[in-house]
Amino acid sequence: MLTPLDVRRLDINAKWLGVDTSLLMENAGKSVADYVKSKYPNVRKIVVVCGLGNNGGDGFVAARHLASLGYDVAVVLVGDRRLIRTEIAKKNWEILEQMNFSVKLAEVKSESDLSVLEKELEKADVVVDAILGVGIKGAARGLAAKAIEKINSLKKKYKI
Repeated sequence: MLTPLDVRRLDINAKWLGVDTSLLMENAGKSVADYVKSKYPNVRKIVVVCGLGNNGGDGFVAARHLASLGYDVAVVLVGDRRLIRTEIAKKNWEILEQMNFSVKLAEVKSESDLSVLEKELEKADVVVDAILGVGIKGAARGLAAKAIEKINSLKKKYKI
């Protein structure tokens, strides 16, 4: 098992070696999709809950691959899409917007929108948490913390 520090070191080393961030994101997202497919081959509904950073971008890629495998996929963005922090994550969100026939997109911009997340979680067989990554400092705060609480409060119902 890798620690957050281990993952951060791997990211830094990969970038130093010239591996593009988009390739890292693509590989991370594809790996998540492959894991879900191997671990839960008979589920239908997958909800990918994403943050505004590169971890969210990994989730966007995972959602794309899961949809291409035939799963019923919903992506819930914790935050406003206009505030996605990196260009590569924005690009992957835009790809999902073009896939509106096979991926449902929703945004939770405030606490009052948490009902949107809850509705999707109620239908989920599997939930992929792509809210926060190794860059987090301290405990989750704000809307991310509320979304995590909501996921955890319903976790007996689905697989994470």
